[in-house]
Amino acid sequence: MQRTIGTVIFDYGGVLSLPPDNKKMLKLAETSGLEPALFEQEYRSHRSEYDRGTLTVSDYWSKVLWAGGITATGKLTETLISLDIELWTVVNQAIVDWSSLLKESGYRTAVLSNMPREPLAYINKNFPWINDFDTCTYSCEHGLIKPEPQIYHTCLEALGVLAEETLFIDDSSENTEAAERLGLHTLTFQSLETAKEAIEQQYGLPLS
Repeated sequence: MQRTIGTVIFDYGGVLSLPPDNKKMLKLAETSGLEPALFEQEYRSHRSEYDRGTLTVSDYWSKVLWAGGITATGKLTETLISLDIELWTVVNQAIVDWSSLLKESGYRTAVLSNMPREPLAYINKNFPWINDFDTCTYSCEHGLIKPEPQIYHTCLEALGVLAEETLFIDDSSENTEAAERLGLHTLTFQSLETAKEAIEQQYGLPLS
């Protein structure tokens, strides 16, 4: 049974962009001077507050490096920022193209992403297609992060649409489950290929 969808909200990392590459993550860890396992633990444990905007980029990297007794010098921090941005800015062109098709077909589209200020600045400067979305809601601009309910409400309010008329696509099941509890239709994303059946048959959205 198809559901009436008029709006599609996309996550950025892992949907509009490809998931972080393991080799690039290893390079980031090696550059930090931390053992890879410790680096990944610290990278993730402080990420929510960096995404939220309550940690500055300097404070974020200081906390990550502190676990290994390493001082976050200006030069090292600049290099880590650059490598981190590179990790999250490999575009998933198939999804970007699909979002454009939806717009051309009369659907409203949006981005809802946990995003720190530094990658966001890079995206806004280098990816003109980001301006094609009706609205973009980023964690660092609102002090909110998924899966907190208010960030979904913020995005829906900016769009002026109802949850039940909206499909939310994210690669995190935690985030899609939170959205579903608020009444949005959801799709936990792995690839466009694996999502085709749900997109076309369950939600009746065009793919070409």
